[in-house]
Amino acid sequence: MSLWSDVIKKSPDKARGYNNLGYELQQRGKINEAISLYKQALRRNPDYVLAYNNLGIMLVRQKKIDEAVPLFKKALSIDPADARSYNNLGDALNRQGKTEEAAEHFRKAVSLAYDFVQAHNNLGIVLQDQGKTEEAISAFQNAVRYAPEYIEAYDNLARAYINQGDYDNAIEQIKNALEYDNESEHLYITMGNVLVKQEKNEEAIKQFQNALLINPDNIDIHLMNGENCGDTFFLQCEEREGKADSILT
Repeated sequence: MSLWSDVIKKSPDKARGYNNLGYELQQRGKINEAISLYKQALRRNPDYVLAYNNLGIMLVRQKKIDEAVPLFKKALSIDPADARSYNNLGDALNRQGKTEEAAEHFRKAVSLAYDFVQAHNNLGIVLQDQGKTEEAISAFQNAVRYAPEYIEAYDNLARAYINQGDYDNAIEQIKNALEYDNESEHLYITMGNVLVKQEKNEEAIKQFQNALLINPDNIDIHLMNGENCGDTFFLQCEEREGKADSILT
């Protein structure tokens, strides 16, 4: 029996056991069961900010954004200083296409918790989507300043530099990310693409080869005589969009 199942058995009127068992089940991919438990937690404690956030995040994952937004707002009405709720509401609003409101909530999150790296990263993504590349770069830089191992933020920072045509800085950020994850085919592919843009084709080949060493079955990397690289690798890959983060605790 799970620790939290035992807690619920011994204290069935306490909300914490339901929330924590819900989180445990969510981690095991049992989303519907987790949702049920978060709801049970809230029935026992209608002011449980963490449970509102956890339930909201599960609904976002089920693409039920309209149901999630009021939950995050409710959490903020209970605790207006909860940075996590601002971040999660910002994420939901961004998914609804409300980028200005989303950015406002991410800014509020980092004003309450300056080292909230996921909120810095999310702010950068929204700003990048708005074409505010310089501001996006600053947000991504904040993310990696407070979490030097934050690979996703390095990746997003590299993409912002690529959008500016600043390929040297883009490569520097990819190298930073590779220090923490040298088994990421995506990072090697991105670096290869940047090197192709710089017409450094031999160096690009090495990066594509690194990606193939990690995943030899990657059908997006083809050997062919491409115009960009001469007798080298020509890369065909779908660009991966920046990824935003919700916070589940």
